[in-house]
Amino acid sequence: MKKVMGLLAVVLFSFCCIASDLPVPEELIGAHTVGIIHINMKSVKYDTLVKTATEKLGPLVEASALEPVKAFLEQFKAAGGEGVSLVINADKTTDASNAQDGIVIVVNKGEEADAAKLTEILSQGGGKEQMAPDCPKKIGDALVWHTAKFKLPKASEERAKAFTETYGHLAKDSTVSIVIVPEADAVALAESAVKDAKPDEQAVVKALLGSSGLAVFTNVGAAAEPALKVLIAAADEEGAGTIKKTASAVLAEIKKDAPPPIQAFIDTLKLIQAEASIQLDINLAEATKLAKEMMAPPAK
Repeated sequence: MKKVMGLLAVVLFSFCCIASDLPVPEELIGAHTVGIIHINMKSVKYDTLVKTATEKLGPLVEASALEPVKAFLEQFKAAGGEGVSLVINADKTTDASNAQDGIVIVVNKGEEADAAKLTEILSQGGGKEQMAPDCPKKIGDALVWHTAKFKLPKASEERAKAFTETYGHLAKDSTVSIVIVPEADAVALAESAVKDAKPDEQAVVKALLGSSGLAVFTNVGAAAEPALKVLIAAADEEGAGTIKKTASAVLAEIKKDAPPPIQAFIDTLKLIQAEASIQLDINLAEATKLAKEMMAPPAK
């Protein structure tokens, strides 16, 4: 299991239209479910991933680092696997020592999938002893693993709806997505932290906390010209406008005193408002170009 998690991390680091669907069964989303990380393995093409790594991200990502991913993708797809999700649960008692106990692993599979083979693949590298003895559980069309210390939550229709609505803003061809839905305890803590802030700062925080969800998603591994997008689904158009205005001001302030490479990169960013949602489009090729320029040794 640890080996598999490491491979997923490599894919996520290498990447991290029609709307997307909620990638996990609704009954897995409880009152304290705060986020979902999903990798759409079905859409990832290894050759496209390597080409992006070598031509767009190189030398930041070496092609050799992706070699273990090839075998995993081939085995996973051959067994009927379509995607892997991490459902993250956290409450007031969660800290660094027990955070992993709130992570539920979900494998999406096709109708003809080999559940035993997928279980074998996901168990590679150890970690099986930490899982509940009755895992994997078959819930809907998915296989589900969680630690022995964790009890699957009571389904929250309200939270499931919020996650579903946020996923509705994501592109269908997304290969990696991270979706966060603000949770009541976190919202209360953030609100108390800014109670003495300036009115405009409070307005931004209120708009962010009032959003139905936040997402980061990309189509790396599926698209020839991949992009990274950051989306905030605000509660209403006014909130979205407040967030866009502040984000634009922050970018302008950064650009004002930034070195030329950063100024050029900021000019490539696209900040778009569509009704109550705000989306920032980041061209990965431009981001890599900036990284290379900033890492280059100074001219003599």
